[in-house]
Amino acid sequence: MTSPISRISGSTPVSPLNRTESNSSSSLANFKISFHESFEFPHKKLTIKEESNTAVAAEERPLYWTLVKLFLEILQSGIDIVPTQPSDAGGYAVEAFFRPPEGLGVRSAIHLPLPIRALGKKIVRAPSGGRLSPAFIKTIEEYVEKVVNNFTNEQVLRLVIVASHEFGHYQSYVRGNHDENLKKGLYLFQRKYHLGNKADEFTWLVFREECQAWKHAEIFLRKTEFRYWEVYEEVKNGSLKTYFDSLNLTNASLDTYYKLSFLGDDFKKNSPSNLFKKEGGPRKKFVEQQESSLS
Repeated sequence: MTSPISRISGSTPVSPLNRTESNSSSSLANFKISFHESFEFPHKKLTIKEESNTAVAAEERPLYWTLVKLFLEILQSGIDIVPTQPSDAGGYAVEAFFRPPEGLGVRSAIHLPLPIRALGKKIVRAPSGGRLSPAFIKTIEEYVEKVVNNFTNEQVLRLVIVASHEFGHYQSYVRGNHDENLKKGLYLFQRKYHLGNKADEFTWLVFREECQAWKHAEIFLRKTEFRYWEVYEEVKNGSLKTYFDSLNLTNASLDTYYKLSFLGDDFKKNSPSNLFKKEGGPRKKFVEQQESSLS
């Protein structure tokens, strides 16, 4: 039987300063949609006290089976898992990368911070046709066992959250959301073109894509034993607020605010509290119109 794991032929550069990445071309025509992100984790709320890391078998650790199910779901969807060296294995910033397929015969990939010393620089290949044989499942369980045995419970928690989020980008991709308009929004965002000219007509879609990725991640995790929702929500909202600020959506047009309002709490929780209070500003008019429609 051919091993589902093969050596990486090259490395992917990691930049903690960029929330998204594309190929090196400056042309929009050659621009590729992908998501290369850095997540900040809360310091005080991250401790998992139950089950020590050293005295308990991997399968009895808090997040072992959640990670097994997540990896199997990713691989069954035809996505390769690519280990990358954690930028700070003991710290609180974690980076991950989702790349959709870039052509026929090219698979999607999710790059994750994994213990390369224990695993080796090996790509975990998705099975052909999404078929998970008992032997393949056993291989992945053993792979996850190595991950868990070389990570603390807290590191596994960080891995589960970022991996499920990147898998959420894939779920958005297969639903057709990675279209030309999102491509334009990411292109403008990366090049910091926030100089008017209706840029927010496209850049708001980057924020919507992030909301959708978190939504899909939560839907999956709700089907597992995952229960660390306080940490999840803090990481999610911290990430969304960073995107909201970086996309300069505070100064978006009234039309864009109508669209953002349909995102519900993800929009309300991560926009400035005084966003709608500027005298005579478009956001104040937005609130006035909302109130008049209810009267």
